[in-house]
Amino acid sequence: TVHHPLEADRLPERGVDYLGLGPVFASASKDNVDPPLGPAGLRELVRHVRARRPGLPCCAIAGIDHDNAGEVMAVGVDGVAVIGDIFMAEDVAAAARRLLAVVDTALARRRAA
Repeated sequence: TVHHPLEADRLPERGVDYLGLGPVFASASKDNVDPPLGPAGLRELVRHVRARRPGLPCCAIAGIDHDNAGEVMAVGVDGVAVIGDIFMAEDVAAAARRLLAVVDTALARRRAA
């Protein structure tokens, strides 16, 4: 996971298949030393990474759920990493489907734009 532009600048040229970017929001599953980026900070980090490593897939991480995943996807990440919203749900499969629908809708909007 890359937390700020300096970490992105220090990535090796080879051997990195994708990046986790975050923490986007506070998370109950992990104590984050770095403060949450929020959507605006995530957008800037995505721009920074894309300027230096075009085509490198980026995934947002931390505090993401079905309520905020659409907003997170709208900043330009390729996906989201989610723990609590799925695994704390009574029906894990239904929670995963709900999140997938949000992500798929956000990706469809991006393609249509």
